[in-house]
Amino acid sequence: YRVDQPARDGVVLIGDAFHAPCPASGTGMLRILNDIDVLARTHIPQWLGSEGMARTKIARFYADPAKRRIDRRSLSISLRARGSKVGR
Repeated sequence: YRVDQPARDGVVLIGDAFHAPCPASGTGMLRILNDIDVLARTHIPQWLGSEGMARTKIARFYADPAKRRIDRRSLSISLRARGSKVGR
């Protein structure tokens, strides 16, 4: 599953709370750590530099290239793993 329209004022979803691929992918911890790294190095310092936590600020996290790259990789691995288990 994946949360539709995750950008909400003052809320950030990371890891499986945002998008949960098949556990067979083995990428859950990678995604969580990547999300935390992207937040800590890039977005939180920028967010704290100005007032408020509007969804426009939050949306930049979900659009971050490093986050999206790992999420796409995880989904791809997940779909391959699931396909091999269910015969697709």
